[in-house]
Amino acid sequence: MQRLRTVRLEEAALVLAAVLASIYFDRAILFTPHVYQGDTLLLEYWMRRFQDPGLFTDPLTHALLHTAYVPLGIQGIYLLASYVVDPVKFGAWGVVVVAPFSAWLVFRIIREHTAWIPAAWLGAALFLLPWSTERFSGTHARAFAQPIVLLTLHLVLRGRARWAAVVPIAGALLYPPAALLAAGVLAAAALVRHGRRPALDRPVAVAAAACGVLVIAVLLAPGLLGLPTGHLITAAAARHYPEFHSRGQMVFFRRSILDMLKGRYSGFDLRTPGAILVTAAIVMALLPPSNLRLVRREVWMTAVVSLVLFGLSYAVLFRLYLPNRYTHPLLPVCCIVIGVCFQPTWALIGRRLRPWLLPLAAVALPAAIGWLGLRVFTLGPQVPERAVGSIVRHGLAAVALSALAAAGLCVAVVARRRPAATGAALVALLSTLVSGALLVGAVAGTSGGRNYTTCTQPRLHAFLRTLPKDAIIAGDPVVLNCVPIESDRAVVISQKLYQPVDVSYLKVIRPRMFAMIKAYYGDSRRAIVRLHARYGADYFVVERPLLEATHASPAYTFMAPFERVVDNVLQHSPVRAALRLPRSCVVWHRLTLTVYDLRCVGQAAS
Repeated sequence: MQRLRTVRLEEAALVLAAVLASIYFDRAILFTPHVYQGDTLLLEYWMRRFQDPGLFTDPLTHALLHTAYVPLGIQGIYLLASYVVDPVKFGAWGVVVVAPFSAWLVFRIIREHTAWIPAAWLGAALFLLPWSTERFSGTHARAFAQPIVLLTLHLVLRGRARWAAVVPIAGALLYPPAALLAAGVLAAAALVRHGRRPALDRPVAVAAAACGVLVIAVLLAPGLLGLPTGHLITAAAARHYPEFHSRGQMVFFRRSILDMLKGRYSGFDLRTPGAILVTAAIVMALLPPSNLRLVRREVWMTAVVSLVLFGLSYAVLFRLYLPNRYTHPLLPVCCIVIGVCFQPTWALIGRRLRPWLLPLAAVALPAAIGWLGLRVFTLGPQVPERAVGSIVRHGLAAVALSALAAAGLCVAVVARRRPAATGAALVALLSTLVSGALLVGAVAGTSGGRNYTTCTQPRLHAFLRTLPKDAIIAGDPVVLNCVPIESDRAVVISQKLYQPVDVSYLKVIRPRMFAMIKAYYGDSRRAIVRLHARYGADYFVVERPLLEATHASPAYTFMAPFERVVDNVLQHSPVRAALRLPRSCVVWHRLTLTVYDLRCVGQAAS
C-alpha cells in the first residue's frame, strides 16, 4: 500500500509539473490578448456560431466546413464546451490537458521498461519541450494524435488488448490518421515469435482485426450518412498548381528525396531540438547494442508502423491526408528510447572509465550528441560549424545550475539513506544525473520560435464587430487574417483560409484569391464593386501603405502564384482604384486604415 501511494504521488507530481510546463510554454496564448495559435485562425474561429447561430453563415465558411478539416468528434467536444466557455478560449486552454496526459503516458511506458526512477522523468521532460507542445497548442485535432497512439501502446504493453482496441475506434472520431496509426500498433503487437518462427498472438490478433474493421467503418460512416467528408486533391492534379511547388504554400514536389524529407510538410523537418533528440535516441540505442533489447518490441513496432504509413501516404499522396501526420509517434518513441537506455549506457561508461573521468564524460556526452545532431545528422538543420558551439552552450546553460543542484540533492538523499553508497558509486550517480539534465537543457535551450499569431489593429476589429452579423469583409487577404477570430465577421478570403489540399475547397478559394488581389491592388473600381455582386462583400478595408508599395509584402513570399500576381498588378497598374473610392462611402477611418461601404461604392459607380 505504501509503495502504491508513493507511485501515485510521483505521478501526481509529474502531471502537475507537466501542467505548469504547458502553461509556461503557451503563456502568450493563454494570458496575452489578441494572441492565438496559428491554426486557430483556420480551425476554430467559426465554432463561435455554436454560441451564436447568426455568425459565419457565409459561403466560404460553409465550403470550409465541407472539407471535414475538423473531425466530427472534435466538433462535438467543442460544441459541448461552448455551453460554458468561448470555444476559442477552450481550445487555448485544452493544452493543459492533452499535453500533460501524453507526458504521463510516456512516463508510464518508460516505467513499464525500467524501475530506475530518473528514467521516466528524463523521457517525460524531453517530451514536454516546446518542439513537442507546439503540436498540442490550440487543441486542434492533431493534438489528439499522440494521446491516441500512446494510450494504445500503453495498454498493449500492459497486456490489455481489448481496451487497446477501443482507443483507435474512438480516435477515428477525433483524428483519423492517429486512429490508423494506433490500429497499426495493435496489429503489430499481434506478431510474435514462437521459437525462431513468426506467429500470431490470437487474442491480440482478434482484437486488432475487430479494431481495424470498426475503425474503417467509423471513417466511412460520414460519407454513407451524407455528412461532410472532404475531397482531397490527387497528386497528379496537385502537380499542376504552383501552390504545391517550391514557392508555394504546401511544398510537396522537390528535386530530391532529401529535399523532400527536409521540407516543412514531410514530417521530418527536424529543427535543432528534434535533430538532437533523434541523435540521442540513436546513440543510446546503439551504445551498447544490447540496449536495443531493453526497449520492448511494441515500442519499436510503433516507430515501424509510423514509417510504413508515412511511406504509404507518400505513395498515394493526399489519399491518406498529409504524410507528416504519420510521423508524430516518432518523437515519443525517441524519448522512450532515451529514458530506457540512459542508465544502462552510463553503466557501460562507468565500467570503462575511471571515476575521475566520469564528470568530464557527463558534459562531453550531451555536447557530442548536440554536435552530431547539428552537424552530422542529415535531416537536421545543418547549422554552420561556427554557430554550433554557441547553440550548445546556450542549451547547456539553460539548466546547468539547476541540474547540478538537483543532482547534488539526489546524491545527498542517497548518501543519507545508504551510507555505504559513497565514493565511486556516488560519482557515477552524480555524473548520470548531470548528463541527463544537460541533455534536457541542450534540447530545451535550442527550441526555437513558436507558431503564434498576434492580431494587431484592435480598433479596426472592434469597429467590424459592430457591423451586422452576416456582414462579409473584403480587403487584402493578409490584413483579413485576424478579422474572423477578432471581429466574428466573415471575409471574402484570407491568407490563412487559403488551404489548397481539398479539391472542392480549392475551387472555391482560388477564384476568390485572384479576384480579391486584382481588385484590391488594381486600377478598376468595377473590380472592387464586383466583390459585392459576386461574393457578397459588404465592406472593403483599405490599408494605404500596402497600396503605395512597389512589391508584394513578405507575407506573400511562399504564396505562389499570388506573390507574382501582386507584383504584376502593382507594377503595371497606373493607379490604385482602392485609393480613389468616394469619401462619402467611408464608414470608419483611423490613421492608414479606412473601411468603405461597398453598396455605397457600387451606387456611386453607377
